[in-house]
Amino acid sequence: MNREQEQQKMEVVGFFGVYQESFKIVQSHTKIFTQITFILILPLLSFIFFIFKQQSNLLFNEILHDSHELTNINNHDTPQYQHLIRKISSKWDTFLFFNLISFTLILIFSILSTTAVVYTVATSIYAAGKETMISFTEVITGIVPKTWKRLMVTFLCAILDFLAYNFLAMLVTWELAKPVRNYFGVAGSIIMVFLYLSGFVYLIMVWKISSVVTLLDGKACGFEAMKKARN
Repeated sequence: MNREQEQQKMEVVGFFGVYQESFKIVQSHTKIFTQITFILILPLLSFIFFIFKQQSNLLFNEILHDSHELTNINNHDTPQYQHLIRKISSKWDTFLFFNLISFTLILIFSILSTTAVVYTVATSIYAAGKETMISFTEVITGIVPKTWKRLMVTFLCAILDFLAYNFLAMLVTWELAKPVRNYFGVAGSIIMVFLYLSGFVYLIMVWKISSVVTLLDGKACGFEAMKKARN
């Protein structure tokens, strides 16, 4: 089957066909997908997310506890008050440092895992029937250095979109929350939450597809890639 026929086949596989084709691709290239999973995806999910997130939550809870104690001290000139101020300030620095490290590692592993998966799938489809298949080492040493900058630009543009969406959602909620709650009660609140989550999931879909567009399109990145992803 040539490339054009393979592309036409993939365009009409349907919802369940996507999962079927994905399973076939993973099954036919078990080695590289196993390497991607254990070297890139599992560290992203386990070490980075759980360890750093748990530590971050622990620090934040300690900051809240110390801040509560601080509000109970009326005299600001006491040694206890000054000690709590320094303690809270130090914990805030640690909290921000942990989140910065976590964000950086998530960005790095996201770029690596996205690149590895997209190029592996692309080569398995477009190079169907050929004996040669891209290796994990080739992805990390050859493809990632050429694509990480464009992928990071797309990632940062997606972050800006999420920030703008949440800011707009807060403004709308501020204006409509009370009228909706008064006239429609719980049902109105549920509708507002559903609409917000629908938009949030849509943005996630656009971000994921734009990452694929960035990797496979040599020119598009950032908002241009997101525009193509929406289309």
